[in-house]
Amino acid sequence: MKTNLTRWEHLPDFPLYNDQLCSIAKAELEIFLNPNDATITMAMVNNYVKNKIIPKPEKKKYTKQHLASVIVITLLKQIFTIDEIKKGISLMLAIYDYEKSYDMFCDLIEKDVSTVKEEKSIHNTDINTYLSCATKSIANNIYVKNYLSTKEVK
Repeated sequence: MKTNLTRWEHLPDFPLYNDQLCSIAKAELEIFLNPNDATITMAMVNNYVKNKIIPKPEKKKYTKQHLASVIVITLLKQIFTIDEIKKGISLMLAIYDYEKSYDMFCDLIEKDVSTVKEEKSIHNTDINTYLSCATKSIANNIYVKNYLSTKEVK
């Protein structure tokens, strides 16, 4: 089983059909998501294109840019709306290119998940620990939503 996300330079550098993109993205995400939450369908990908969250494929073929975007969107969808994700991605891409943005996201999600796992294995995992994790998630969610609400996408 994989223990971290594949970085940009190692993502497939050849055209992918929608079903291949979904299959690869799901395999990438199995380390982070409950198997029931890791569903990525061709219809979802088509909706991301329709809503202009990811670029339109060329001749029904997707690139590593699409794959990286679907991986990030699927993780962010756990706590943010599609509009919030679209805005966040646009803000990030206004500063960094896809490669840098994706690799930074991978580094941060792996570091934060590792930190949480490490802290929780050291400390008593009673109900108070779970409650604390939930309230921190809420606080972080509020912070990000407030941040996004103050930013304009150009």
